[in-house]
Amino acid sequence: MIITGGAADLSARRPHAQVLADTADNDTMVQSELHEKCQTTQGHSRMTNALLYGIICDRTRGPAFLRYLTLVVKDQFAYCCKQLHRLALEKFPKMNDRGAIQNSPQQASLLWLVKELVGPPHMFCGR
Repeated sequence: MIITGGAADLSARRPHAQVLADTADNDTMVQSELHEKCQTTQGHSRMTNALLYGIICDRTRGPAFLRYLTLVVKDQFAYCCKQLHRLALEKFPKMNDRGAIQNSPQQASLLWLVKELVGPPHMFCGR
């Protein structure tokens, strides 16, 4: 079910997790649902934050969340890069236990995301 009406009450809309579960890997349906939720600047920033959180915290679905992020980005990743910069400066050292030798899974996911965004354009070329 696709919700229409950009100014509809936010409480009447389905939760983001339910949207992703209902649409599975159908990018057209996901794009339609996410586009509806990203009509406002606040909606776009919330969705970007949610997808970044999903990428960092859920390593198994990280690539799918990155694909969804590319579907909703409106500002050439400006807001996303701003949030990644903040995470790298403020939160990256805190993502690991004190004295741990290896990176935490969250640190590894954050580094993977940065590598994907700045690496070769394989994901964005339609290959």
